[in-house]
Amino acid sequence: MKPDYRIELDGNIIGHSKLETGDPPMGVASGRVNFEGVSSPSLLFHESCRNAGIEINDYDPSLGLIDTQLIPNLRVYRADGLEICGEPGASITGFDDDGFYITILGIPHPFYSEEFPELCEAYDKQFS
Repeated sequence: MKPDYRIELDGNIIGHSKLETGDPPMGVASGRVNFEGVSSPSLLFHESCRNAGIEINDYDPSLGLIDTQLIPNLRVYRADGLEICGEPGASITGFDDDGFYITILGIPHPFYSEEFPELCEAYDKQFS
């Protein structure tokens, strides 16, 4: 069973993800976010990005839509507290009604293949 990864924004736990998808050669891991105590994720990320001067690719409050650049204070941790590090931070894309996905870019190898062996295996099977 795939473990849950804890997601924090500004040091506060906002949810979890299984990081169930990715692009192994690029060191990308992503997954659906299950929020805790967040009524409008799009508003939360809009305010966080605006306050930190982070560019937003797309935002439509009427749709509850947001697509962000990397947010340095958006962090992902394993259950043992180890941070899943790639580029500084992670990005968020989604709709309040349909759900959100978190993406971490540039996770180095061999850590990536050790942490996400199922993603690497699925990728390798495409070519065998």
